[in-house]
Amino acid sequence: MDNYKKAFNKDEKLVNKYFNNIEKSEQQKFLEELLKKSGFKNRNIEIADIGCGGGKASFHLNQLYNKANYNLLDYNEKAIEIAKNINKDKNFSFEVGNIYNLPYKEDSFDLTVCLVVVSFIENAQKAIDELIRVTKKNGRIIISALINFDHDVDLLTKVLDKTRDSSKDNLYLIYNTFSKTTFDEWISSKISNLKYYKFITEKDFIYDGKGINTYTINTENEKIQLAGGMKLNWGFIDIIK
Repeated sequence: MDNYKKAFNKDEKLVNKYFNNIEKSEQQKFLEELLKKSGFKNRNIEIADIGCGGGKASFHLNQLYNKANYNLLDYNEKAIEIAKNINKDKNFSFEVGNIYNLPYKEDSFDLTVCLVVVSFIENAQKAIDELIRVTKKNGRIIISALINFDHDVDLLTKVLDKTRDSSKDNLYLIYNTFSKTTFDEWISSKISNLKYYKFITEKDFIYDGKGINTYTINTENEKIQLAGGMKLNWGFIDIIK
């Protein structure tokens, strides 16, 4: 977690550009489709956006569900400042906090969203336990993560992007892909229902640089996301507590 903050400070211009971009991502579109298909309604509920970064996910959810209250949390105070600038409506609150020890009571939220976080921290299991703890009984938790759908193999990867200033201080990033079996072991006994969805973007991402940025290649069977030579097996975990 501390490497995240240190790398943010070293690569501040690059990260700020990413966080300040409020264009709707392909994962955001997928999240919204999951909610629509399940009949999720615009009502007075509590939504948590954990590891919110610049607050883009909640910004777009608020366009659909503007009667909800949004509770945004990130470990980095600079990310929270960006999130505050993007989300200025009265139904938003913000916290600087640690995903391993969330500053919320048990059973606080009707919907807990955690996108593009658990694969990039040291202890994903502890983080998921916290997401479950703060969600109400029969509430919903939606997580996007790198998931090995095809093999019972976990891939634990440390990444040093030599194109970034943070590499000069050996600030490694984490890119962990966990198998469905591992997620089942962590989650299934603590909740009432669990579904997995493969996420395959319909959009082509183009990048011809040497860093960790995402790009896609089209094969005969599917579109594959890659970053720094690694295959990114993105998926969604949809949990009912």
